[in-house]
Amino acid sequence: MSTSTRAKEPDHANPAQPGRFIRDPLIRAALLIFTISSVLFIGVFAYFYVKYDRIIQERFKNPVFSNSAKIYALPRAVRVGDKASLKEIASELRRTGYSEHDDPTGMGSYRLMGRRGSLEFPNLVQWAQAGGAQDWNQPIHAQHIHAGTIDPYVAQLDHFRDVIRGKTPSLQPVEDGARSLIVTLSIAEAATAGRRIDLRDRYAALESALKDKGTVA
Repeated sequence: MSTSTRAKEPDHANPAQPGRFIRDPLIRAALLIFTISSVLFIGVFAYFYVKYDRIIQERFKNPVFSNSAKIYALPRAVRVGDKASLKEIASELRRTGYSEHDDPTGMGSYRLMGRRGSLEFPNLVQWAQAGGAQDWNQPIHAQHIHAGTIDPYVAQLDHFRDVIRGKTPSLQPVEDGARSLIVTLSIAEAATAGRRIDLRDRYAALESALKDKGTVA
C-alpha cells in the first residue's frame, strides 16, 4: 500500500490575501501620503504648542490684568512717626493704579462719552464723526484741542477775588454753596449724634432766608 502527498499550491487568485493588499501600488501610495501628512501635522502642532506655551508662561509671570484705580477705596492714612519705606509706598501706589511712566499710547486719563463724540482729559482730544454724524459706517476722527494751561486753584482764587470786588458775577450760585455746606455739616452732625438727619427742613429754611434777602427769585 502506497501513499502520496501533494503540496497545496497557493491561490494567487484570492484578492483577500494580506500580501497582495500591501503590494497594491495605490494602497502603498495612500499609506505613504497618510504617514507623511501625520508626521508633518504632529511636527507643526508640537512647534506651535511649545511656542505659545512659552509665551503664555512668560505672560503669567506678571499680573494678567492691570490694577484698576481704587477710586472708591478707603484711603490709607499716613501719620507722622509711621514707619514706611519708599519701596512700600511705591508698591501701594502701583496697587491703586498709579504708573511710574507716562502712558505710551497717549490716551487720556478720563474720557467723557456722549452721543455725538467723546472728550479725553487731560490731553484734550475730541473723538467724533465729521459733521456731528451718528453713523456706524463713517470713521471716527481725533482732534486735538489746543488750549492754554492754567493752574485751576489760581484761577479759582482770581475769580473769587473778582466776585468780591464786583467785577464779575459768580459762576457758582450762593444757594449751591450753601446747600453743599449744609450737607457737609449734616454729615458731621449725623456721625457724631449717631442718628439720621432730614435735610428737607434745612433746605426750606435756606430758601426762605434767601428769598427774604432777595437773592432767590
